[in-house]
Amino acid sequence: MQKFCNDMETTPVGVIVGLFQAISQKLPAFNEWDSRKHHNLLNSNAAVCDAMTEVREHVTRYGALGSYGQV
Repeated sequence: MQKFCNDMETTPVGVIVGLFQAISQKLPAFNEWDSRKHHNLLNSNAAVCDAMTEVREHVTRYGALGSYGQV
């Protein structure tokens, strides 16, 4: 969790805003995200697509966010 917090502190605000916009839209589940197929859903914003890919990799490796327990 500490790595996530550190990464969020160093991520440009525009990427974070784009990521939250993406989450609020109807998008495929994180584990199904593929920037080659879904980039148009995010206006082909490369930084946001990269962030979604990183989240997908994290979810694939560590499981859903709900499995972390209390912070």
